[in-house]
Amino acid sequence: MTDAMETVRAARASDKLSAHYLRAHLFSDFVELHGDRQGGDDPAIVGGIGLFAGQAVTVITTSRGHKLEERLAKHFGQPEPAGYRKAARLVKDAARFKRPVLIFIDTAGAFPGKNAEYAGQGQAIAQCLTDIGQAETPIISVIFGEGGSGGALALACGDEVWMMEKSMYSVLSPEGFASILWKDAGRADEAAELLGLTPEALLKAQVIEGVIKQEGNKDDQCREIARILKEELTKLQKLPASCLLNRRYERFRKFLVMGVANKRSIAWGCAEQIKAQDGEVIYSYQNDRLQKSLVKLGLPADRMVECDVASDESIDAAFEQVKEKFGQIDGLVHAVAFAPKNELEGSILNSSREGFLTAQNISSYSLIAVAKAAQEKELLAQRASIVTLTFIGAERAITNYNTMGIAKAALKSSVHYLARDLGKTGSRVNAISAGAMKTLAVTGIGGHKELLEQSRSLTVDGVNVSLEELGNCCAFLLSDLSSGLTGDIIYVDKGVHLS
Repeated sequence: MTDAMETVRAARASDKLSAHYLRAHLFSDFVELHGDRQGGDDPAIVGGIGLFAGQAVTVITTSRGHKLEERLAKHFGQPEPAGYRKAARLVKDAARFKRPVLIFIDTAGAFPGKNAEYAGQGQAIAQCLTDIGQAETPIISVIFGEGGSGGALALACGDEVWMMEKSMYSVLSPEGFASILWKDAGRADEAAELLGLTPEALLKAQVIEGVIKQEGNKDDQCREIARILKEELTKLQKLPASCLLNRRYERFRKFLVMGVANKRSIAWGCAEQIKAQDGEVIYSYQNDRLQKSLVKLGLPADRMVECDVASDESIDAAFEQVKEKFGQIDGLVHAVAFAPKNELEGSILNSSREGFLTAQNISSYSLIAVAKAAQEKELLAQRASIVTLTFIGAERAITNYNTMGIAKAALKSSVHYLARDLGKTGSRVNAISAGAMKTLAVTGIGGHKELLEQSRSLTVDGVNVSLEELGNCCAFLLSDLSSGLTGDIIYVDKGVHLS
């Protein structure tokens, strides 16, 4: 049996924590509330109001029941449409009275019965997702057993999702996956590994916020759950409602970052700050060598696509893969530039035709190429944002920058024209003029140590800009907070451009 299947077995165990036990040991003065206000009251969803750490909270749990009759009535914890409508109603009431919401999930999925489908199961799940996502109050979900399919997702879309160590969260069961893919439910162990349904795998993929240890007896486990919930609620309750809503929105946004080479590259700084704002990052790499570099950085292989921006065919193939695997993206970071090393020293008069064209192709035209492909393949979501990177050498004759400076000047002009034309479809295009910093790209410029020192001496505080500061600006330009900016060049250089 695989480790993943061991987790599945543990998540389904009959002797694990139950929803009833959690309600009894985490909350005092719990009062159950019934009904979806449309004539239904699904017993598979038990919710109400209780006291937690001295404050009133709304509690929602899936419930499997105990005795056979109760389990049958609750469909073994699989909610019907009325259950999701009840959950959504309780969340909206909690928001109205400024109560935090704590949701506990242990379900194989929504009940698949014919009557449930007739009653609008899909619509009820979708509405539940919308109502929870828009509720102006802190919401934390905890998966303490099975987290199966859309039935679990409908209740796990608030501010944070945590999982117990011995729980699972997946689009469908391993048996169902194996039956569909191989027509053989007996290969469930293999399917469990492929699904990546364990807490460790989901935390690494940034699907969840954390894993709650399951040590000791059930009382010990409840104390650990309570500790985590207290800490996280304290953080969330300090945030204004508008911030909570923005964080949830960003949680489901996806961004393609082009140009990560190592932890000192600007693209890395951008990607890290996107992730810090709960965005999902997809990485592109040029060739096998750079793919190995990304793997060494600990980046997930399933978030990588090969893309050589010098080839239209490679761009098309990469964007087809991104759309098929991830759907539309909300933003693209173009941090790609190259010029032969002999073009980055001495006089511009020594520039070769071949080197000049290479710099223009990779550093400038590639932005137009990827923007064109993204639009043609309808890869960009509504209100998508494209961010590229330039340098003060596009405006001033920086020693040894030469051909790259001319390419960056062309890149800046490309930003203006792309902003005009992509704006018609709702997308924005901006550039960051980054201050000099010690990256792999800078070390390719002749006299780069002198360049870094000169840049430092011109900053307003005597310190060169950091990767984190550049990344923060990039995350801002990719977010809706910058919705009024397009066709702009934002200087993130500590004032060097003022001198």
